[in-house]
Amino acid sequence: MFADMVGYTALMQEDERRAHDQRERQRQVVSEVVLRHHGATLQHYGDGSLSVFGSAVEAVECAVEIQRELRKEPAIPLRIGVHTGDIVHDGDEIYGDGVNVAARIEALSAPGGVLISGKVADEIKNHPSLPTVSLGEIALKNVKEPQRVFAVAGEGLGVPRPEDVTAGGGVVVVRPEGGVRRAGNPALVGLGAGEALIQNIKDRAVVQWSVLYLVTAWILVEIVKFLARHFAWSSMVQQSFALVAFSGFLVTLVVTWYHGERGRQRVRRTEVVVYTVLALATVGGLWMLPSQYQPTDAAQSAGVLPRMALDDRSSIAVLPFENLSVDDQNVYFASGLHDEVLTQLQKVAELRVISRTSVLEYADLETRPNVRTIAENLGVTYVTEASVQRMGDRLRVNVQLIDARTDDHIWAETYDREVNDAFDVQSEIARAIAGAVATSLTEDEWRALSGRPTADPEAYRLYLQGRDYLLHPGYHQENFTAAEVLFERAVALDPAFALAHAELSNVHGQQYWENFDHSPARLEAQRAEAEEALRLDPALPQAHVAMGWTHYVAGDYARALAEYGIALKGLPNDADVIARIGYTHRRLGNWPEVFAAFERATSLDPRSPNLFYDLGGHSFLSNRRYEEAVRAYARAEALAPDLYDAAIHRGHTYVHWRGELDTLRSVVARLPSNLRLPEIDLARADLALWSRDPEGLFRILRDTRIHAYETQLVYFPSSLYAGWARRLQGDDAAAAAAFDSARVTLEALIAQNPDDERLINSLGYAYAGLGRSQDAADSAVRAMRARQRAGLEISEAPARILAQANLPDLAVPYLEAMLKSHSPFSAWTMKMDPLLDPIREHTAFVALLRRFEGTR
Repeated sequence: MFADMVGYTALMQEDERRAHDQRERQRQVVSEVVLRHHGATLQHYGDGSLSVFGSAVEAVECAVEIQRELRKEPAIPLRIGVHTGDIVHDGDEIYGDGVNVAARIEALSAPGGVLISGKVADEIKNHPSLPTVSLGEIALKNVKEPQRVFAVAGEGLGVPRPEDVTAGGGVVVVRPEGGVRRAGNPALVGLGAGEALIQNIKDRAVVQWSVLYLVTAWILVEIVKFLARHFAWSSMVQQSFALVAFSGFLVTLVVTWYHGERGRQRVRRTEVVVYTVLALATVGGLWMLPSQYQPTDAAQSAGVLPRMALDDRSSIAVLPFENLSVDDQNVYFASGLHDEVLTQLQKVAELRVISRTSVLEYADLETRPNVRTIAENLGVTYVTEASVQRMGDRLRVNVQLIDARTDDHIWAETYDREVNDAFDVQSEIARAIAGAVATSLTEDEWRALSGRPTADPEAYRLYLQGRDYLLHPGYHQENFTAAEVLFERAVALDPAFALAHAELSNVHGQQYWENFDHSPARLEAQRAEAEEALRLDPALPQAHVAMGWTHYVAGDYARALAEYGIALKGLPNDADVIARIGYTHRRLGNWPEVFAAFERATSLDPRSPNLFYDLGGHSFLSNRRYEEAVRAYARAEALAPDLYDAAIHRGHTYVHWRGELDTLRSVVARLPSNLRLPEIDLARADLALWSRDPEGLFRILRDTRIHAYETQLVYFPSSLYAGWARRLQGDDAAAAAAFDSARVTLEALIAQNPDDERLINSLGYAYAGLGRSQDAADSAVRAMRARQRAGLEISEAPARILAQANLPDLAVPYLEAMLKSHSPFSAWTMKMDPLLDPIREHTAFVALLRRFEGTR
């Protein structure tokens, strides 16, 4: 990307100080915006700059943002040119064909405009937010072949006319695309206003294009209605599409009026007949088709997730309670009360209550914005603020309810009670808030807000403290262990405390699920506590959540879904319950329900990075909806910059989507070099492997100095990576020694954990590296069966193991199954994956790749 200030030399002669200030502002804006778009500014020269990016889309988006930023006062006129190609960075010199073309294109730009080459236009053509206008094919100075040149036509950007481009810079249009717009039309001279209007409508084919658009839009609307009816889509999808279709018609009218004469071809009668026949045939065929959507047993047991009625319900955000206690040990008390008030309010169906995750960022009073801004960010009408102070055995809570639209204080109260009355205080607060903003409370809801979970105040305080540990960000074993101890002490004081039993069950489940303790005893403890919670209080929603989680961990997803459905009736505003329903439907392959859950959960928890990262990003990725996956991961990154997993997955998405490693390389390069987390270490090693860079991989292995790369999904001994690196170097003897070291480690671990799919896969890779083809094939089948028992989709591991074992006839069917199933895996993945190299030239592999190229 070349950027150059217009009129800098003249300004220097007129006002040197002003020229200097404008140049410094330009450099600052360019540097900051380039960095935001994951680029790098290689050089500032005088009043210009040269920047590079890993993605053409990010380069153009950066150029547009720079121009918009520099339109602000004091405005600075800038020309920008973007091209994609190779460059050479040799010391202080930067040169190459890519640099030369970008510089020539920049010189043609209008002030405040962005010109791009045809190669860049091809890269961004599927991005509606970056519209372009063709300026034709242009011969550039010192460039051998004529170049297609386009202007980015966003709001406020300078777009030159083709005739202006040909007149400047000594360039010549070789083959104009679509003619040149003239200042006037000689054919209209002498006509009256009405006659001229009619003639313009004819010349621009407005009527023909409008009819064509309406027919096409009608077909698409009917298709959407069919899909919505047969796949249980939200009515909002249909309404949104209808709105877009109507807006598109208006856009069509504008485009045909201003651009209808460019390259217009006559609409023939034959075309009209063909479009009519196709429209009737398409709609008739859709109506004749039988419904293909049959809910699974699990979906029937819990039903499709009920839709939200956001327009009818009052909405509220309860901000984190300020802790005024002198003793820091009482911090958990304010946090616990806040969480319980939220839980109580989530029981009220007439309320839309924003979840805990989304309000936590407003915990710091010094950085907390005003109430109106918070309400706009969270999409709510009402906001609650409170402070908590514990002084010995006394408790003081100040609460106020604010209408964010007017900043009016609707209700305020001070509760000065004994600490032992903490539950009564939170219940009174919840009832007062619900009564003030909800239209009505049912008898069941009133009882739910009033019931005491335990008669033992000390047990309740221990429960609050345990919940505080359980809700700490991240999945750290020490937090789970601390919560487990506190919940056990709570149930020891009050064995009838059903809520504490339910949370203790959840902690056991987390310890098992995160592989902190993957023992059968832990799984049995989870089930026992959930059963006890249900025995003590069969109507307790949290007890049904615990039992649902028990079934989920055990792989019984239909029963898990049934339990979550019961819990949702008692906690209709709980984003966590809704997300759990979405995750369970994902295991069952009920994708419409997954995305319905994502939509509803994010409306209740709009600032939860985990929802966008996992339920959103991973689900979109599994459906090869790559662009939506990238947006979801980017949203998670924006909400939690230290959620490095989201950035890494965004990089991997581009590998599957476009076969590019640049984004992943950029993500990994920006990670703190001293940061050591399993996901980051794994990403660095994988990037070196996929880049086929053995020296880089060895350097990473030396730097990390860990025995194994372990996450919830993989367990790779470092010796396995060492074997792959040696194989890339062609050192088969050293590779065999590394693979054998991995084998010894993995065989010992599998003896203790025979059903761990991660270990089985890794052992398969080790066997394949050692040339033990039959053992590798057996491991692939064994891992696949373990995955099927868990209700998971097919993974790429068996295909890679079989490829490494040089068994193409067995590997290719697995690859084909992945390409046909819900998986991120694509033809680009097949092209890029280094572990598939041994079978890359096999006839069946080549044929499969050819079949799926150009598809998702």
